[in-house]
Amino acid sequence: MLAAGILIGFTVCNNITYRDTSINPKIDSPDLNDDLKIKENGRPGANTIDVEDQNAGILVMVKRVIMQNSGWVAIHEDAGDIPGNILGAQYFEQGIHSGEVYLLRNTLPQNKYYAIIHSDDGDKAFNHEIDTPLIVSGNIISTIFHTLNFEIPIRNESIQ
Repeated sequence: MLAAGILIGFTVCNNITYRDTSINPKIDSPDLNDDLKIKENGRPGANTIDVEDQNAGILVMVKRVIMQNSGWVAIHEDAGDIPGNILGAQYFEQGIHSGEVYLLRNTLPQNKYYAIIHSDDGDKAFNHEIDTPLIVSGNIISTIFHTLNFEIPIRNESIQ
């Protein structure tokens, strides 16, 4: 019964389409962009992602992502030591980037999350059923990060 509830929750929460609404900065350095020429096997230049532990909140900071092809970084919550519901996704062009992934709901303090590179089918619209996790040599390209003890409040200031 619990497994059925988790499966239904995963399906409902992930049946969402995300549109690319911002430009992600590309690091324009000949040395860093040369990393893309190295073959995929876990060495620098392969599809990789680095997300550090950070405060809980409505966005996740991606320290560095290397994309050999344009695609998505999706933030998954933890579901018993496996990736669960997708909280948000951001499109990144081919290359080396840092950036932010805005979420549909906040991450919670003292929790584990997964940042996973997903493919893109070319339409720049995220659909978890089509834009699946990127797998190289049998491994999903991902990283685990944790949220810290407190949440960054969302400021709601009115202009007077």
